[in-house]
Amino acid sequence: MPWQLIYTSAPRGLLSGQVGFCTVARSGDLREALAQRLEQISSYHYLRVAEATTANRNPTVCTFRILDLRGSKYYVLTRIQPCGLDFTARTNHLAHHLVFQPNDLARLPSPSAILRNWDGWLPSWQGEPRLVEDPSLDNFDAAAGNFLPAQTWLRVTGDAGRAAGLLEGDCARGCYLLCPAGSEKQVLDMYCESLQLLNLNGQYPLRPWRHPFTTFLQAEDNAGDFHWRACQEGTPAHQEASQRQAALIPLRSVRVPNNSLVKSAREGQKEQPPADSPAPAKTALTLRPPPGRRPTAASKIDPSQWHKPSGGQARPGLFGVDFPLNPASIASIAIAIAVLLGLLATRHWLPKKQAAPERPPPAKPAKPSSARGDQTRTAQAPPADLSPLDFLPGDAPTYVLTTGNLEAFNLPLDSISRFQNLIQRYDHLETRPKDIHLSLNTNRWDSQSQALMPVNGREAQELSAQTDSGFNCAFNYSGWISKSASAVGVVTSFTNQPGAFSVQFAFASPGDGDPFRLLIVNENKPPEPLRFSLRWLAANQAPLAQRLSAGFVLLGGRRWQMQPFVGASGSRQTNYLYKDWPVEDLPSLGDELNFAAAKQRLAGRLPALNKKADGLARKMEQQLKQAGLDNPLGTLLGLTNANLASFATYAADPSPADFLSYLNRLKKQSAIAGWPRVAEDDAEADLAGKFGQVYDLCIDKNPEARASLMTGGTNYFSATWQNLKEMEKSRLERQRVQGDIGKIQERMRAVPDALDKTAYVGLFMIDPPKPGLEMIRFDGP
Repeated sequence: MPWQLIYTSAPRGLLSGQVGFCTVARSGDLREALAQRLEQISSYHYLRVAEATTANRNPTVCTFRILDLRGSKYYVLTRIQPCGLDFTARTNHLAHHLVFQPNDLARLPSPSAILRNWDGWLPSWQGEPRLVEDPSLDNFDAAAGNFLPAQTWLRVTGDAGRAAGLLEGDCARGCYLLCPAGSEKQVLDMYCESLQLLNLNGQYPLRPWRHPFTTFLQAEDNAGDFHWRACQEGTPAHQEASQRQAALIPLRSVRVPNNSLVKSAREGQKEQPPADSPAPAKTALTLRPPPGRRPTAASKIDPSQWHKPSGGQARPGLFGVDFPLNPASIASIAIAIAVLLGLLATRHWLPKKQAAPERPPPAKPAKPSSARGDQTRTAQAPPADLSPLDFLPGDAPTYVLTTGNLEAFNLPLDSISRFQNLIQRYDHLETRPKDIHLSLNTNRWDSQSQALMPVNGREAQELSAQTDSGFNCAFNYSGWISKSASAVGVVTSFTNQPGAFSVQFAFASPGDGDPFRLLIVNENKPPEPLRFSLRWLAANQAPLAQRLSAGFVLLGGRRWQMQPFVGASGSRQTNYLYKDWPVEDLPSLGDELNFAAAKQRLAGRLPALNKKADGLARKMEQQLKQAGLDNPLGTLLGLTNANLASFATYAADPSPADFLSYLNRLKKQSAIAGWPRVAEDDAEADLAGKFGQVYDLCIDKNPEARASLMTGGTNYFSATWQNLKEMEKSRLERQRVQGDIGKIQERMRAVPDALDKTAYVGLFMIDPPKPGLEMIRFDGP
């Protein structure tokens, strides 16, 4: 059942001692680390503070996030709304969070439907802090609804078909949507319409939970948390996106794709043919399965039989590879994918006994490359003819999973529609074992050589095969077919466990299934990265992007990242360019090779920091003038030591520690009985008492000094101590700012001017906090 957390301003929080903005209610078994993360995303800033009591022009923000905490995924719906003034007469807001776990999703409507229609959202908080009961999943059934045809998209943009545009290309991977002011409710309606297209007949309830979104992006939000980021012109988040030169897509500019979902968006939901209907004709780069029943379970496989997935719950990507890129950075990641697929292609991915279908020649044929074997890793640019990159017939994808145990792991199926269809047909004996052609490759990213794997007959709900060399592989789909699991349990046996293995699925005829490939990588000891030249990387970008965008689907939350490495000064050591950089300086995912933008972003931070440092310097000068450090205390006490005449003569660069040292020197030189010794580790109350004693002793020594030893209603010693502490704060803050300036300048010097100035660039699969796996290295001339 889902958990809840309520965050608002209250006189008393759920935890003892809390006051103001804090958690006032939560589920009793909510994890503490998750509760703290929810509090961090509960901030809200009024656009119109003067209208706080009426909430006019102050939006209600609805968000859907997928949070990953220590390998566990949580699906979080949040509704943040203004609620007038709090008990201190300051602006108040309430954040209400619902947290679902992966095994809840199959029983739920879409996240946008719950945010729109669930009647349990709280508008304000009343009463004492308390633990709350978890709502039953049945409570959300009423939130489901029919949102098609996409009337809101039609009314706002003039074409209901744009509802399908959010599910493809850059929009699906991550985009900023430029929306009119006050449009949060209609944006939520538009999300409802788009997400219903992913589950038209209720057969795929997990698909709508693939696209995190917000109806109003705030400046404090991490934009990477969302695929769909609704922005309004003039808001802080809009200004920040503009400064980062992010593409802002007006709703009317969302592209209408060329697929069947457009018709559903325009005309509404149509009844699907029965499960035994013939499969529809395939089109290029379309990964939709043929019509048929698909189990919709989301729970894990029985841990007593299978190991848990090493990568956590799979991130779906049925309608395209889940690459969180912005438009400006697509070229960089396209290069990486291009190289990887090109390399796999040159290593003979095509099955040895199955020829690829004929394809029309390119418009301008180029002489094919003569490179073979290791020669593909030289600095030569690839041929202009891209047909070798069609590594499987019918634009079939490769699904990549990383795991720490190749001999027992879970394969998440939510993103692998072709495997789902195979299991359904195989379980009903529509596809016989002899119709399935499997081939194996080990210890390589590519498929230079393959071994055939005869498929055994089905004696249980399991697909198994083996090779003559002793490799055995079994896919147990009993939990998936019974709707009790969202993954298939895989058990293998090797004579020697490899760094990776791949299984290619082909079929006797197109009616038996659609080809695909699984690549399983050993996280603990992956294969060595393949080597290409930096010149190859620089020369091969845009022509490959469209052809290869759907070639690989990374499972388990992995993503592609290009990581540039630079040489350390005076050393052969190389360092990751962006290592230890703060978040505000890091490039967005996919933009790591845009060095000009990296320098521009760093340079853009310098003016504000320089201004702050100058302001602190002026503040310190003013504080020094007001501190009264030239008071002739030593002279008033009758001392002849010129160095002790005043604190100003004693310390050229005065600090609180110097002042205590000065008073202790006066104690020794004046020999006044009862003068207390002061120390830095004295408590503030003790120091205040000692300063009072010193003042009284000085007045006893020289009554005429009374006026000069009073400052602003307190004695000279206490006043000077407080002034010096304020000066010390300003000095330390200025040092910190100057340190930040120095670090930014150092980073700017480290950023190379061009790609060929790097030591090398690695193409990694990443999923923080896991270490990245390097697949290809670009180095050399």
